Amino acid sequence: MRRVFLELHQLNLDLDNPRLPLPRPTSLNGALNAMLALQRDKLFRLAEDVVERGLAPGEALYVLETKDNPNIYTVLEGNRRTAALKILDNPALDGELPFFKQGEGRALLKRFQLLRPLFDRSAIDPLFCVVTPDREAAVPWLQRRHAGEMDGIGLTGWDAPERDRARNPNSPMVTLTDFLRTEGLNDDEDRIVQRQYTTIERIIDTVSARRKLGLEVNSGVLCSLIDPDQLLGVVKGLLAKIAATPAPSRLLNKAEAIEAFVDELPLGILPDPDRFAAPVSLKALREHYRATSAEPTETPESTPPAANATPPPPAPHPRPPPRRETLFKRGEVPAFEPRARDILGELTKLKQSTHPTAVTILFRVFLERSVREYVEKHEIAVPKKGGHEKVSDFVVASFNHITAANPNLELKALERVVRAGLAPHHIDVLNRVVHDRFAFASTSDIENIADTFRDFLVALWSKMR
Repeated sequence: MRRVFLELHQLNLDLDNPRLPLPRPTSLNGALNAMLALQRDKLFRLAEDVVERGLAPGEALYVLETKDNPNIYTVLEGNRRTAALKILDNPALDGELPFFKQGEGRALLKRFQLLRPLFDRSAIDPLFCVVTPDREAAVPWLQRRHAGEMDGIGLTGWDAPERDRARNPNSPMVTLTDFLRTEGLNDDEDRIVQRQYTTIERIIDTVSARRKLGLEVNSGVLCSLIDPDQLLGVVKGLLAKIAATPAPSRLLNKAEAIEAFVDELPLGILPDPDRFAAPVSLKALREHYRATSAEPTETPESTPPAANATPPPPAPHPRPPPRRETLFKRGEVPAFEPRARDILGELTKLKQSTHPTAVTILFRVFLERSVREYVEKHEIAVPKKGGHEKVSDFVVASFNHITAANPNLELKALERVVRAGLAPHHIDVLNRVVHDRFAFASTSDIENIADTFRDFLVALWSKMR
């Protein structure tokens, strides 16, 4: 193959262009008319872009020299560009192309005629071309441009985050996507981000919903009000709910619907606003919390500061209270039933930060074992819904019974959940870890749910002694 520069008049459209439908055109004007009828407004937009910006300097046309005329070449790659240029360059085609004589074609012709005076042929002539010895030699290169990604061999288009990053690398949604991919998304979660990118962006752009997720925007910068581990859990919970919602892009198209959607996330996923810290940019979030968790270095009081010493940096933003390493401490819950006691023993040993899935499943089993034991001991009737016994119904029945029997007992955390009818949501968070392939075990989720049930579980086992 050899590189050459050719004039526009030396180029002919390809009558065997794969773009053109059967039957193939038999003349050059027929090929141009077929391309025009096929591309329509797209061809005009291409012509408009060529007038405004010219041709891409790094993209050659692939051409084949005709046997009967060595100075004329058939365009194998770049037929759309060639068609747009020929219409711009030759007003005589206005009356020769049948498409321009019908309704939509006449309107398109008027647009080309208005654009034509702005076209400067000298700005594009001569055109950069690569001459191929035959069609077969060009096929591999045409496939790499037009046959898709071909497992990475062909042109690979930008995904939604990459397109957005090219337009505005500091947009809140780009910042959130980069944070998630840095902190760790599995393949399923990353696909959700790509497929529902604009849906997630609408959620993040809705101020009330964004705040509920522990986020805010300061001077165009997306900031977090919670630590990075908790934020990762919150957004992963949001992704799981989006994945489980039919047609989320249609549902989440108004602020009211978006806020209601976020409100439906279980309390075990949504952060507690009372524990929000000062906002920190997501781009510096991990480094910020790593720095604030480091031990401060003490300076002897007897050492006076230098006269020109650099002033100390501002105090770090306050951190939320530290998490427990394990959900329960030894002896905290007086479980005596052998099966429940064994499970509780494991929960007092496993760290939720390193074994979140095991801890979540064990807690789910321990909670069910606890409420069932209480219900059986006190012979409480629990209604069956649809022929099934639900753990959330056992929780509500146990809560109602123990608080009625002990009016002075304070279980404020669980009371808010039960009174709001959200107990099933909490149990569903635990169930999804077991049954839903899109779900995950989040340390923030399990800690928040355990905080809700901890005093309740202590009371249950204490009253059963």
